[in-house]
Amino acid sequence: MGPLGYGGTRYMPLHFALHGVLINTMNDPVIAGSILTGTSAAGLLTGVFALLRALGVSRNWAVCGAVLSLASIASQLAITTIRGDLLPAALNAWGLALLARQRGRDSIHVGVPVLLFVLAFSAKITTLFGLAASISTLILARHVKCAVRMGLAAAAGMLVCVAAIFWASDGRVVESMRVCGSGGAGMADILKAPLKFGLFACTDLGFLPFFLAASLGVATVRRASFRELPAQYFLWTLAATVLIFGSPGIDFNHLLDLHVAGVVLLVVLANQASLAPIARRLLSISGFVSSAAILIVCGIALYAFPEPLQRDRINAFNAAKGTSGPVLSEDPWVPVIGGDTPYVLDAFNLRLASANDPRVRDDLWSRIEAQFFSGVVLTPIENRETGEFELDGAWLGVTHYGGLHFPPGFVEKVFQHYEPVARFHSYLVLKPKAGDGPRQSSSSPK
Repeated sequence: MGPLGYGGTRYMPLHFALHGVLINTMNDPVIAGSILTGTSAAGLLTGVFALLRALGVSRNWAVCGAVLSLASIASQLAITTIRGDLLPAALNAWGLALLARQRGRDSIHVGVPVLLFVLAFSAKITTLFGLAASISTLILARHVKCAVRMGLAAAAGMLVCVAAIFWASDGRVVESMRVCGSGGAGMADILKAPLKFGLFACTDLGFLPFFLAASLGVATVRRASFRELPAQYFLWTLAATVLIFGSPGIDFNHLLDLHVAGVVLLVVLANQASLAPIARRLLSISGFVSSAAILIVCGIALYAFPEPLQRDRINAFNAAKGTSGPVLSEDPWVPVIGGDTPYVLDAFNLRLASANDPRVRDDLWSRIEAQFFSGVVLTPIENRETGEFELDGAWLGVTHYGGLHFPPGFVEKVFQHYEPVARFHSYLVLKPKAGDGPRQSSSSPK
């Protein structure tokens, strides 16, 4: 909480630092983010291809595997929005690929793979499964000294990374992670993590068949294959992903890494299977047909989704902005695209901060009561049958407002002093009520 609004994040900085550098170069956050997203997607595709080739997969099947990594909703979400999931996934894939290229060697060099794993960690704190899979594979292959070297080098690199973040943030990262790091997870949330993971997995119909097939594959492989990198990669990623779903507020994007791991395992198992020539040919044809279909879907998604979304954001900002104060937006991209600084960086973390320190909530309440904000932009849950917004809507039994985003009582407080004036698809715009004009509050800037 400060003069610029409400901050706080539990995200690692690499993606945002690169985005900031590109913004300074391009002077446009959307173009800069699109370039970073496109580059990260290319890195993921080439990383999966390089990993499959290093694992002995033919060039054609490796191409199919790389394309199949885009089949899930998580992948589609990653390539059509500007968010930080693709970069760590790409770094992780390349780290595994460079390690896998040294299969069978007596002397294994771990320097570059470790660097890539540390960079993946600096982009997303939970991206440790590639490193864990590499170490366990080395141990199972009796390269214990190499595994110890890799673990120590990675730990040292992560300590340097954490120290750099602490220094660059003047220590604020400690308080931010203390408040927001777990997402407010309790023991009950952790125990429900497998169920929550299963619900999301069943909803992502692009992810589900690959996950089920990979799970069946890893359960039936011979012991020697179980000890190899593809199976270890899938198992470590599965364990980490299920654990991640114990944190409230987790969404489809966290299925991306598990989907990639499942695709890698399936392609390797298919490549190693003893099949009749006609069966192998049919499998290759089905792989190419599936890859072509996925590319078509990706093209449609890239054409149909980003531009209308940006248009809605611009329209919502223009309807909400005014001269009396900043725009309070649930989606921080709305003011960013309008050329302003987001007053709320993350509505989910604002709820956590308010629960930890009531002064944060009280400050927000006083600003709403004083109509400090020229407008409010919300993204409520939408009723799929009627198309109407449900301000008391819930997701997986947790209310959206008060349970996930913003402190409890937020919607009631907003509607006391603001009224809806416009809707742009998923965005609801509210302006101050007439006759209840802006007043100076003790917490508003003098």
